[in-house]
Amino acid sequence: MNHRNPGPEKAQSIRVLVVTRERSADRRYGLGKSLEPVLAALEQQGVEYHYLTQDDAGQRGWELLRRVHQWLTRWLQPVLRGTEVAGVVWGVLERANMGRLAAKVALAGSWTHVHCHDPLIAWGLRWSLRWRGRSAQIRWGVTEHGFGCYAQAIHEDGARLGRHVMNWMRQLETRVLLAADWVICPTHLAQAQLQRDLALPQVPANFHVIPHPAPRLDLPDRCTARRELGWADQEWIWLAVGRLAPLKAFDLLVRAFAQLVGRTSVPQRLHIAGGGDTTPLLALASALDVADRVSIGETDQIGRYYAAANAYISTSRTESFGMANLEALAAGLPVLATAAGGVPEVLGEAAVLMPIDAPEVWAALMQRMVENTDECQRWSRSALERVRRWPDAGEVARACLAVYAGESVPEVRPPPSPTIILPSHPPLFRVIEPLCLDGVSRVLVLAPHADDETMGCGGLIALLTRRGVLVQVCFISDGRLGDPEARMAGDTVARRTAEARKAAIALGSLPPRFMGLPDGELSEVGDLSARMEAEIADFKPDCIVLPDESDAHADHVAVARAGQRLLQRTTRRARVLCYELWTPLPVNRLLDVSEVFDKKIEALTCYELPLSYVDYLAAARGLAQYRGIHLPEGRGLAEGYLELSCGAMC
Repeated sequence: MNHRNPGPEKAQSIRVLVVTRERSADRRYGLGKSLEPVLAALEQQGVEYHYLTQDDAGQRGWELLRRVHQWLTRWLQPVLRGTEVAGVVWGVLERANMGRLAAKVALAGSWTHVHCHDPLIAWGLRWSLRWRGRSAQIRWGVTEHGFGCYAQAIHEDGARLGRHVMNWMRQLETRVLLAADWVICPTHLAQAQLQRDLALPQVPANFHVIPHPAPRLDLPDRCTARRELGWADQEWIWLAVGRLAPLKAFDLLVRAFAQLVGRTSVPQRLHIAGGGDTTPLLALASALDVADRVSIGETDQIGRYYAAANAYISTSRTESFGMANLEALAAGLPVLATAAGGVPEVLGEAAVLMPIDAPEVWAALMQRMVENTDECQRWSRSALERVRRWPDAGEVARACLAVYAGESVPEVRPPPSPTIILPSHPPLFRVIEPLCLDGVSRVLVLAPHADDETMGCGGLIALLTRRGVLVQVCFISDGRLGDPEARMAGDTVARRTAEARKAAIALGSLPPRFMGLPDGELSEVGDLSARMEAEIADFKPDCIVLPDESDAHADHVAVARAGQRLLQRTTRRARVLCYELWTPLPVNRLLDVSEVFDKKIEALTCYELPLSYVDYLAAARGLAQYRGIHLPEGRGLAEGYLELSCGAMC
């Protein structure tokens, strides 16, 4: 297909107002840093632009906004349960106000296009243009910088959204994006997630993927950079970059670094180049006895830090693109990064991808890099080669210009990335050993839905109870979505609860407990970890059994991740086993359940409602036979488990 790019005459007729919610000072890490080279390239092609930030908003307007915020917060606080009202209301108001300001500036300055770098800004712009009766006068669009929908990004960034607010914001975002002249995502993975989050049946025609361009860095030599920063030549420097927000998981990085310090004789230093409240991280470093080896601070000369570092590490829980990751490649650093969001597409095979929220694994990979100079050099060469082939600002600008002109958009293709994402768990679990249950006396099974416990670990429960072990099953969701086609009459929640109680009797476990959280929405429950922690504190198990985060069901992933967060912050030791449900695991433990498999089948038959949809009996027997291949002589029925490192549980 031949792409036709706008000519110079058309480019000169395009005047773009670029709008963000940032301030000018945020350009050291924020959108301004990645936008600057593209805007400069657009200007060279004859496009006039103006960059509108919060610094352009009047003081009087902000004072009015603060008063409206106080009033709305007081009014909405008792209504919006499960939502951090003050933060969410302020976020919506400040962005909508920037959209209002953008409409005013665009109309007064005869700007032809408005590029919003936030869907809520676009909402404010669209509303203001329609209110003024000028909506047909200006072309406008959005760049989605979060991974997936913006509402989910806000929630994961720490501003908790309740179910109703989340649904409202997703519906609002859908209307805005479908009305926009263009929607840009920085990676294909981000675009696919956005489509899923907003339940769009296909990718709309106005959606485009345009990556950020290859970064330009001012890199001094390492000796000079270290001398200016006051770092010793013999130190191994780890660099992390980003604002101090929960989604960056810097607290877990400090824990991983502390483990690394105890494993190697090479002097280590961790520097986090980011803005925000440093107090919690520095206090954690002090508690772990690495305060003298951890430093945190903002900078306008990030190139100096890249030049001084031996390696770069990113531990983010979510990233749509991860500009700092690409900068680290451009600096020729060996890169370790979590396989979060769009990161695998950006880094390709030029970096080591790590599981999310796994400091023990990070520490092991960091140690391997410190102790293997040849491997570091190989990763460094791979990094430089990938950036050499990355699209430059001119290519990205030409694609943006085509978007503005409504022309066919040329594909801006980064170097090829691996089509298979690395698994959540690195290849540390290769040997499958028999699951030893000696010494286990109290076991807590965390099941996202009724029937998960029987499918995933029904044989384990039956064996344990036969030996006199106390097994408590806790069901997290209420199961309200368990009968989508209304095949059975009556209350679905009541039916699933009754079926779960029957299954517990068949397996011999204690009467089950029910949290009653909304089925299908566990990822939106802000205090899920706290609720699970309360169950653990009450039962005091010496073994926890739960799903794995690689499972192909959002509720199962939510329970798994909440459980893993507990491993990092509590103190009592307990074994942790992950069971298989919708996705086979790289199991490292095998349990022969041949003698109790009939009990597992009996318990499964109690679940008449799910069995009316799926033949779980055949599925359970098939998986058990497959796992039985690893039993002596390849005969028998077995359950596979992934046993994590002995975790801390209260």
